[in-house]
Amino acid sequence: MKRREFLKTTAAGIGVASLPVVVRSAHAVDETAPAATRYPGKLVVVKSTKALASRQLPSASVVEDMVGRAIMGLTGKPDVASAWGEFVHRNDRVGIKPNALGGRTISTNKEVVHAVIKGIIAAGVPVENIVVWEQYPWMMRAMRGYINVAPDIKVEGVITKREGWSKKIHRFAGKATQVCKVIERITAFINIPVLKDHDLFGVTVAMKNITHGTIIHPPTYHSRRSDQIARIYADPLYMKKHRVVIADWLRAQYEGGPQGKPQYRADVHTIAAATDMVAIDAYGYDLVERLRRESKFKLKPLKGSAREPKYIEAAAKLGLGVADLTKCKIDEINLG
Repeated sequence: MKRREFLKTTAAGIGVASLPVVVRSAHAVDETAPAATRYPGKLVVVKSTKALASRQLPSASVVEDMVGRAIMGLTGKPDVASAWGEFVHRNDRVGIKPNALGGRTISTNKEVVHAVIKGIIAAGVPVENIVVWEQYPWMMRAMRGYINVAPDIKVEGVITKREGWSKKIHRFAGKATQVCKVIERITAFINIPVLKDHDLFGVTVAMKNITHGTIIHPPTYHSRRSDQIARIYADPLYMKKHRVVIADWLRAQYEGGPQGKPQYRADVHTIAAATDMVAIDAYGYDLVERLRRESKFKLKPLKGSAREPKYIEAAAKLGLGVADLTKCKIDEINLG
């Protein structure tokens, strides 16, 4: 499909009036706030059993539809182009951060990344203003899949360990560090995390995907100190560029992370969208706990353990978002 053709198709959008939405609870929207903070406590969760097609590979068309419905449901806009236009603009330099650490077992799927890139282009951002970044050279295979969107559409891909680090010294959570050059040269980022267990922090969802995906030596911040991740994300370097989270939860890993362990993987068939990174982390944490309870391995809950992800509540206390799911507005769209 030519760039002009898919722009026309994407911009035409998918009507939202007929979507089967279940609203669990209400949360006020501040229409005067910047788009990135306009929807505190709001999540849109789209589910489709058709998301994983033959051989359990993602269906590109179904996934694109799910991402479109999620972003339109979050913003209330009638089409994909105007929905993405809430978050990115023509002059933005947009960074996209997937999570490929789990290898083939549990990594952000290229189909989700492509759907996001198409939406950003539909909103008017030039292809040359879009960059996908990841950390390690062994992630190059995944990176090639992420950046080759269509025969005539290829965006920039950066492996931060190869591109290098900023000369500026940043202080996060009381420690000095350097960050990747990408996070300094972009004006906005889209966070596309997976959902998985973490051997130190309990879960990896949105916040940790960014904080530990941009600093030069992640183990510096591998203490179980509860507020470390929250304090990094709260820094203006991140908060001023944070736009929206599109969570790739087609699958989830509920034990054995952060590396991929297929025996602990479950098909969840879900795409979620939120500007509130605390709320989406809280929802993901709750989902991991449910998967642990229902698994055949009789796993103990994370809550109350040394791995309880207390950074989520710490982030709420810093004013980054809503951690109490009873105070969130969760719109569930079930496509069957």
